[in-house]
Amino acid sequence: MSSRRQLKQTHKTRHNTQMSQSQFLKIDFRKLKREGYMVIPNVLSPTECKQFAARLYETANQLIRAPDLREGVAESPEVRNAARERNFFHCRTARNWPGRTRGKIFQNYGAGTSPVAMDLRSHRKVLNVWSQYYGVPVDELVSSCDAISFARHDMRHGKPDIADWLHIDESYSNKLNRVQGFVTFEDQGAYDATLIVIPESNHFKNEFFERNPELKTQKHDFVKIRADHFVTPDGRTLKWIKVVAPAGSMVLWESKTMHCAGFYEEEVPEGVTQHNRAVIYTCCAPRVPGVDIVFQPGRTSTHEPIYRKYFPDHPRFGKKIEPLFANVVSPNKRLFGRMPDDPVAEGDKRVLKPGSVIQIVQEPPIESRKRSRSPDNCIDLTLDD
Repeated sequence: MSSRRQLKQTHKTRHNTQMSQSQFLKIDFRKLKREGYMVIPNVLSPTECKQFAARLYETANQLIRAPDLREGVAESPEVRNAARERNFFHCRTARNWPGRTRGKIFQNYGAGTSPVAMDLRSHRKVLNVWSQYYGVPVDELVSSCDAISFARHDMRHGKPDIADWLHIDESYSNKLNRVQGFVTFEDQGAYDATLIVIPESNHFKNEFFERNPELKTQKHDFVKIRADHFVTPDGRTLKWIKVVAPAGSMVLWESKTMHCAGFYEEEVPEGVTQHNRAVIYTCCAPRVPGVDIVFQPGRTSTHEPIYRKYFPDHPRFGKKIEPLFANVVSPNKRLFGRMPDDPVAEGDKRVLKPGSVIQIVQEPPIESRKRSRSPDNCIDLTLDD
């Protein structure tokens, strides 16, 4: 081969390499820092959304069809043998719903390590977002094994008390400043059970704890706000909004942002279509040298990737059965951690015992208050810059 041809071939190879590395658009994270949340559209293609949604719904079916996971199922053969009652698309009552019948987020029964959840967190487009945010290569990231979330748009769980659900995911002593998120496979509109946030509340964590000093000693990273708004030191009232995100979007928020899972509006204008909730949570952080990361099959972690804590195998009111995904193998030991039986790498140290379980402290319910749940509180973030 002539030197000119070799030079041309080398230039072509370099060009292809540069194209493969720059195929993702650069993301501007200033909105995340400014308002505490943001929506990144088109992380997944429509085809990928359909594929992931189908797999997530099948995972939902596995949970729904497991008899010991359902509460209050009638003993009649007609109910036990009715396959349509054990299918996500036909389960119109809460009696066959797994675990927390009034909830949409599933943290038990190994849901966080289901194959579809692990594949989503390993997706190159998802990892690229985290890589850009932290400014580190993908192979320097560590992922959590957080929850999955699904709900039918026509299953009503009742109107929640937003003041009793809004929270931050950072204790007073937690200075990690984590960012967490999810990817949605279905459109999330103003009338759907999408994420609720209080914009700009990420700037007032210290003020919140100064006003509630009794919460400073709380150790676990789930702190209830006990209000549906926040008044800033300069007198501004920050109100909650619903985050609107099209299918394929990745929604990010800072852990110190006041937020909670949303609800379906019961009064829907004519012509408005509500959508199923189909999301998988994802959170990554740069690897910490010397910290041993252990993957726990069949255990759902909190959003924290490095200093992991795990939810119990079963909800407080659920029956004890083997986790459905206890035999899952870590698909990427660099990303999710080594298997429990693998040797500890030289120089690494274990920061938590394998299988450490977080303690969920139940707080007394606060008094119910009347609040506006009008879609006027909703902002379509896809139109924001």
